[in-house]
Amino acid sequence: MTLVFSLPGILTINRYWEIGISALFILYLFLMLKPGRKNTINLRTFIWLAPALILSNALLGPTPRILNLFSAPGALNGIFISYRLLWGVLLTALLITACPQEQLFDTFNTILGTRGSYLLTTTLQLVPIFADIRISEMRHLPDAIVQRLKLAEDQCRNQPPPVLTRKRLNILPRDLLILIPAALSSTVFIIL
Repeated sequence: MTLVFSLPGILTINRYWEIGISALFILYLFLMLKPGRKNTINLRTFIWLAPALILSNALLGPTPRILNLFSAPGALNGIFISYRLLWGVLLTALLITACPQEQLFDTFNTILGTRGSYLLTTTLQLVPIFADIRISEMRHLPDAIVQRLKLAEDQCRNQPPPVLTRKRLNILPRDLLILIPAALSSTVFIIL
């Protein structure tokens, strides 16, 4: 639910103070969920993706242009797009690594049913895996994607199949400490 409430931020972060609020929210989640060292998130994809987005937006953006080549509003737009993607990946990875697969499956099952919850749980677990594509793998991007899918498939095979343990959605007080700031930040982003 925290992820669902936070998703509008991916579309609406376009001011500096919104970047500050979203960065504080990620820090808050990191401190609340305390992911272990084994759950480190590799963000190698953003080493090449962020400069590519900024440069392409600067080259193709609207006027005014610097040296008749680079668009300042386009570069700023590229920075915001890069930040939104990075923020979305960090948010998803923090929530997925902190939550056991069974709990995710149970939560989504109350909303989406068995098939939908299995599909969404598996898809969300792919986010941290795909955030690790290196620039050297860009020449053979289809092979890199196939490699990541095989890695995800192996991870799914090594885990026991998800089993339903409860039928109704239980929200604990600790969950509210994460859920309420997500809802408030999304509300602020949408209104302002």
